Amino acid sequence: MIRLKKANATEWLGNGFGSSTADWVVAKDPSITVRKSGLSWYAYQDRQRIAAGWSRADLLDNLASKRPELDGEVSA
Repeated sequence: MIRLKKANATEWLGNGFGSSTADWVVAKDPSITVRKSGLSWYAYQDRQRIAAGWSRADLLDNLASKRPELDGEVSA
């Protein structure tokens, strides 16, 4: 399972502006950011989308299939 760290918390932008979403990064590679945009979740690296999913779990499954080295499971 790929682990995420919160880079920025959700922020209230004031009346009429709502709030911004939280920013997440992959724990093993902080250059990969994870964001929710609309109804989907996306992973970006160097400003290019590298994976997408309908839910965060779906996105992490897709990202793990493309980048298995990010998986937090370590077999001894």
